[in-house]
Amino acid sequence: MEIINIPEDVRAAMYKVASINLCSNVNGQICTAMVMNPPKVSRPFQPIPRTHYTRSFTSVTRSLTRSLTHSLIQSLIPSFISSFVQSFIRQI
Repeated sequence: MEIINIPEDVRAAMYKVASINLCSNVNGQICTAMVMNPPKVSRPFQPIPRTHYTRSFTSVTRSLTRSLTHSLIQSLIPSFISSFVQSFIRQI
C-alpha cells in the first residue's frame, strides 16, 4: 500500500490500522502456544488443595449471592413502592 500527499503521522496511523489484522488475538496466541508446547505427560499431577478449592468456591458463592440479592432488590423495590403508592391513592 502506498500513500501519497498524506502527513507522516496520519500515514503512520493508517499503516497501524491496516496491520492490525496481521497479528493474532490473545486467544489465538494461547492456542498456538499450546499446540507448539503441549503439556509434558511425565510431569506428575498435583491436585489443588481442598482448602483452596473450598475458599474459592465460598468466595464466588458469596459474590454471586450478593449480586443476585442486589439485583432482586433493585427489581422488586420499585414495583412494590409503585403498588403501595397506587393502593394508598385509591384509599384517598
